[in-house]
Parts: sequence; structure tokens; C-alpha cells
Amino acid sequence: MLMSRHTKATLKKERVSFMVRVGTLMAMAMSVSSISLSAQDDLGTFKPTSETGCFIPGSTAKLECKTYSLPLDYNDPDGQTVDVFAAVMPSRGGKASSDPLVLLAGGPGQAASEVIQLIDAVFGDLRNGRDVLIVDQRGTGRSHPLACKNIEDDIITLDAYSKAVKECREAESLPVRHFNFENIVRDLEEIRASLGYEQLNLWGISWGTRTAAHYLRRYPDKVRSIVVDGVLPPQVPLVATVADSVERAKNLLIEDCKASAACNARYPDIDGTLQTLLAMAKAGDLVFDGVNPLTGEAEKIDIDFITAVNGLHALFYNADVTTAIPYALDEAVKGNLKPWLVYSFNASALEPPIYVGSFLSIFCGEEMSKVTEDSVRQAGKDSFAKDAHYQLWNAGCKAWDYVPAAPDSHEVLESDVPTLVLSGKLDPITPPSMGDEWVKSFSNSRHIILEGTGHNTSFSACMPMLITSFIKNLDVEALETECLDHLKRLPIITGPNATVQ
Repeated sequence: MLMSRHTKATLKKERVSFMVRVGTLMAMAMSVSSISLSAQDDLGTFKPTSETGCFIPGSTAKLECKTYSLPLDYNDPDGQTVDVFAAVMPSRGGKASSDPLVLLAGGPGQAASEVIQLIDAVFGDLRNGRDVLIVDQRGTGRSHPLACKNIEDDIITLDAYSKAVKECREAESLPVRHFNFENIVRDLEEIRASLGYEQLNLWGISWGTRTAAHYLRRYPDKVRSIVVDGVLPPQVPLVATVADSVERAKNLLIEDCKASAACNARYPDIDGTLQTLLAMAKAGDLVFDGVNPLTGEAEKIDIDFITAVNGLHALFYNADVTTAIPYALDEAVKGNLKPWLVYSFNASALEPPIYVGSFLSIFCGEEMSKVTEDSVRQAGKDSFAKDAHYQLWNAGCKAWDYVPAAPDSHEVLESDVPTLVLSGKLDPITPPSMGDEWVKSFSNSRHIILEGTGHNTSFSACMPMLITSFIKNLDVEALETECLDHLKRLPIITGPNATVQ
């Protein structure tokens, strides 16, 4: 996932949790281009330092779990090391093919081992004759996690957030600049070579789509197929497009409301209500003062503009939750923030955590290093979000030590690798236009847009079956998508207790 999906139960903590999600999204003495592929002739020389059978919460399969001690900096192979966790979910029913499925988690900063339940949900049939490879990228999960637990405290200003990020960086035992994108894809390649797999089938979700692209850029011969869901093409700067993307999602919601007589009568001016809410936040008049419905504790919380924008954005990720947005807005401007709080939490209550340090090491380098404050402000001038996302992300990045993106990182990537591209029509962060952009340079690809769905579509309706068929047969044109035709946004809520008309 990318960006604003919160896991915190209070708006007081959401300012931080929004940042590490916004669903999500680095000056050095040695340039990234020199982090290069200098030792690639020795690929596969790393062996696991530990191996054992294990079980991971979320899966009933017995896994082959391994830990690799890999160079912290591949330009200094004899220097410090970092432990990277990998697990093989063995195939069912006979000898496995030499091309496992690899789950590339989102965030950036999610751990693949903490979304392992998606394998059973989506790819149960695919495991017949094929392994699944799980790798927690460095900085997440079981691979020296950069959790920055000190940031879990109540931090309610950007300056305080920057200070906490700096404290996390200084407390880390390893230099955080080496938890960068180049090293992450190199780790995956080293593990592939060590395990003897000839090629990989890459399944990337949200930021994992960018990981899939970068691995393909560096190791094109090692990729058999790609499935990307909630697409972020390398050439699209997320920081410069996020405001327009959420504005589009808002406008689609308004269109659907106008198409319903009951919704249009109940909420005739959704945009006006939203603007009123944001004006209250700017003026310091947006305050939650009461018993938090999620914690049962009395709290008084001042919500500023940046927090309000990111909090609203969080609601648009899940298409079902969007049906409650007009009601939550209407209640909020009347002084009742409880619906907003509850719906925001429920939007991502089951989301795995994002490791803040990993997010910063990747996102600051790959995204923030490519834009300026003025360019972002100009890009967001016509959106209700303005530059709120940038201000939040920048507060973290300026206190972190990161490596700027490689010179070719944002270049258009061309490939004939069979690729299935998935987009949700209602996606507020990687809209279908990004999927259209991806397929322009992938000659053997197909873009499927799912109506009535938001960010991430792999689990919708018959999509698991279609993905499985594609990976088995590598024929994008053979996929029959009529089983998706019924999808649409649910009716918009017009009252409490999820009342609809």
C-alpha cells in the first residue's frame, strides 16, 4: 500500500501514521550509480547463516525459513553486514518449477512476511507445482527492522516529528543510508541466485510495483512474468501527483452521489462541506473533545490542516469506506468527529505496519529527492490537498540520512516480459492513468481496470483466478474478464448505522 492508511486509534497519533503510509509513497560521498553491480559476477555466493522449518502467522503452510548475512554496502563487501530474512513456501504436489512467485510488499516499508496471508487468499491454486518466495526487505519485519518505535508516542507537530525521526536515526546500530532501494533489489537477486531459481514471477502491490520495475531494470533476464496492482510507474513522480489523485477520487464520489436522488438530496454540496471542514482546520476550530470511541478515553485533540487532509485521504483507499465519507464530513462540520475517527480506523485496521525507518530510507531517496517544494505546491494548487502530503513527508526526510535515487531510477522502462497491470477505478493514489502509462512501454501487457474498487484489486471478485491463469499461461489476451463486470461502488450512506436509500 502507499501512504495514508492509518493503524493508529487516535487522531493524535495519526499525524505520524499518515506519513508512514501516504496507503504510504537520499547527498552522499559516493553516488548511487556507483552502488552498482560491481560484484555481480559473484552472485549466489552467499549462503544462509541459519535454516529451519517454521510457521509464520497468517499461513498454515510449513515454510523453509532462512537468514542471510548480506553486505550492508555492496561496494564494501568485507564491511558491515545486515541480516535479511527469506522463507520458501514449498509447492504442493510434486517437484516445483524453477520460477517461484515473489510477493513484493507495499508501503514502502511493509514486510512481506506480515502479508503472507495474501498468498492463501489469492494464489492457493498457483502453489500446485510452484514455490512462493517471501523476503522481508532490509529494514522491515525480520530483517533488521527500522521500526522507530519512539515515533509511536504522541507527536502533534511537524517539528516534533522531525526531532523524533532524528532520534531514531541516531539510535540505529547501522547506517540507515544503506537501507536503500538499490540494496533491496540486490538482496533479492542474491537470494534468488543462492536458492538456484532461474527466474522469478513478481507480484507487486502498491509500492511493490515500483520494486518490481526496479528489479526488472537491474536484472531483466531473471523475470518470467509481472503482476502489478495499484501501479506506480518509475517515470511518474508520486509526490507531484498525489494531490490530483485524491482530488479525482473526491470528484468521482461527488458524481456517484449526484447520480443517486437520495444521496444528492442528503448531501447536495459535498465539496462545499469538505472545504468548510478544511477551513475549520486552518483556523484551529477543528477539535475533537470527548470520549474517543476507539479507546474509551476522554481526549481533546486539535486537528490542523495537514492532519485533516491526510485523514480524509485515508478514507478514499477502500471503496467500501468511501460510501461513508459524505456522512462523516457532514457530521464533522457539525462538531461530531466520531464517525470520521471510526471510519478512518476501520479503513485499515487490519493493515500490517509500515516500518518508519524503511519508509524514509526508500521514499525520501526515490521520491522526495526528485522534487522541489515549489514544484509540488504548483502541482497541488487545484486540489483540496494542496501540498499537505509533501509537508508531512518532508518533515521526516529532512531528519533522515538517505541516498538519492539512481540517475536512471525514473526513466521509462521498456520490456516485453508478460505483464498484467491492475487498477481500481476509484484509486486515490495510483489511479488508472498510471496503469495506462505503465503499459505504453510494455509490449506484452494488458491493463485491467476494475469498477467500484479502490487501491489494490488482486482480491476482488474473480481476480485471483485471472492472476493465477496469467502466471501459469503467460497469455494476457486470453483472460476473460466478464466475471468483473458486476463491480460498482456500494450505495452511499445517508444516515447513522450505515443507513442507505
